[in-house]
Amino acid sequence: MIKNYIIIILCAITIGLSAYGYFAYKKSVELKNNWIVSENNYKASDRKNLAYQVTIEQLELSNDSLDIKLLDFKKRNKIKDSKINFMMIIIDSLKKQDTVIFKDTIFVKDLKIDTIIGDRWIKKKLKLRYPNCISIDEEIYNEKNISWSNKREIIGDSSKIFFVR
Repeated sequence: MIKNYIIIILCAITIGLSAYGYFAYKKSVELKNNWIVSENNYKASDRKNLAYQVTIEQLELSNDSLDIKLLDFKKRNKIKDSKINFMMIIIDSLKKQDTVIFKDTIFVKDLKIDTIIGDRWIKKKLKLRYPNCISIDEEIYNEKNISWSNKREIIGDSSKIFFVR
């Protein structure tokens, strides 16, 4: 009788310790991944080009304009959270200024014209000034959204036994 109680108690202790070991292992893997992400983000803050690692949940909680653009891109392209490896935005901007000054007077007195020609991607600011100055400031804006996701695809006939492929 006492032998049965001891066996039951030992089984319960074994099951309890196994469960504790399993959950402790899961927690250590999670903490290791969080440590790696934190270390990468710290290293990224020292570089000129920033590339931070965040989870989708952290991205959704952020109110940053680039994060909102990333989430909008994910939504437009119907990308599932589980399929995303990484997403990024590359924004390039190019500015150029040219000025031409003539020897003769070509404009009427007190003339100052500033106008902007263009749209969201290309802006040209034209300046005309008395007596002989024409200048143009051109700005080109380029935005690229990049997403990497993976999808498993079977090439050829699929086997009926899952481990023989």
